[in-house]
Amino acid sequence: MSTVKVSNGDRVSSIEVEDGVSLLEAVSKIKDMHIDASCGGKGTCGKCKVRVLKGDLSEPSKSEIKYLSKEDLKNGYRLSCMVPVTGNIDVLVDSINEKSQILTSHKGFTGKLNPVVQKKHLHLPKPSLKDQRSDLTRLLESISLDAVTVSLSLGQKLPALIRDTDYSVTAVFSSEQLLDVEPGNTESLNYSIAVDIGTTTIAAYLLNSGTGETLDTISGLNSQKIFGADVISRIEYSMQGDGKLELLQKKIVTQISDLCIFLAERNNISRENIYSVMIAGNTTMLHLFYGVDPSGIAVAPFIPGFLRSMNIPSSDFKNFPINCIIYSIPSISGYVGADIVAGILATGIDEKEELSLLIDIGTNGEIVFGNKDKLYCCSTAAGPAFEGAHISCGLGGISGAVDSASIDNSLIKFSTIGDEKAIG
Repeated sequence: MSTVKVSNGDRVSSIEVEDGVSLLEAVSKIKDMHIDASCGGKGTCGKCKVRVLKGDLSEPSKSEIKYLSKEDLKNGYRLSCMVPVTGNIDVLVDSINEKSQILTSHKGFTGKLNPVVQKKHLHLPKPSLKDQRSDLTRLLESISLDAVTVSLSLGQKLPALIRDTDYSVTAVFSSEQLLDVEPGNTESLNYSIAVDIGTTTIAAYLLNSGTGETLDTISGLNSQKIFGADVISRIEYSMQGDGKLELLQKKIVTQISDLCIFLAERNNISRENIYSVMIAGNTTMLHLFYGVDPSGIAVAPFIPGFLRSMNIPSSDFKNFPINCIIYSIPSISGYVGADIVAGILATGIDEKEELSLLIDIGTNGEIVFGNKDKLYCCSTAAGPAFEGAHISCGLGGISGAVDSASIDNSLIKFSTIGDEKAIG
């Protein structure tokens, strides 16, 4: 075992790793530490440059000689994916990748609400000699549910609960399960979190499930980004074995957990009142979130492990901080995912007479064309053009990236994100 000490701005972190792993993989194990590695650690993009301050290293590889100048190598700069850890190392990581600018604004949903988890306040009719229904049947019939599952713990607490509250309770339920019964009227305390897992970025929205109002938003770079800028790089990394798929899943589940906790605490909302987390994303991102092998998506005939919506208790995820249902939107194919399905539903183009064109530009780009009779969809890799993946002089939406340019009387003018010094 060797110790890797990483400095990143004012932050200093250390981690112990097995000898032989790459410096890139070692740094990736540190929470909230990002290195740009567009190629997924193959040594073909030249972007995972770090400065080694102390440690015995192997000789520079051919990739490092190709992508790093002699001055860089002399000053201790190396490609982290090409450096095996063979002893204690101190390394400096540029913090630039953490200063991202992510678009999260939206018009908001104005259609009919049908939340996955609903709450209904009930004044249950009291039993009598003429009404000898069981407590559970009495409650389920009051919310027009019958063939649903009920946990043992809920069945055990129900008799005392409804009598202690004089039969005034709030039922918490989905179409398939009676999730909880709460004392009194708690209908207004019904929250959910919607998460968009992009290949490069991730955004989470805190919603009032009863009104549909968006209460708060938070976003950040996808913590899996260090394993490749595109879905193919992530899939290839997951196929390397030795727990790589589990590492990718842990990265994104931990990040979503942190976002959920942050939203709840910033808005003074009890985690107990967050009943569902809704997930959208491209097909590969959903596979990695659930820890399902995505390798079939990468090769013809491009068959995913699943496309249907998933409805899973959070207890199936290790250490997920909220006791809720985790629900994901269905995908259409290996390269047309739940994110574009969400776009179709949000815009309502599947219900319109007139022809519409929906364009979703991200690391993966999708275009949908059609109306209520038929929709056509195609997808492509948009990351190289819009996010700097696999281009020597390109960047994502981070501070210092050029976001506008013009020529005025032969004078080139430009602006940058955050009005920072131009980089990239």
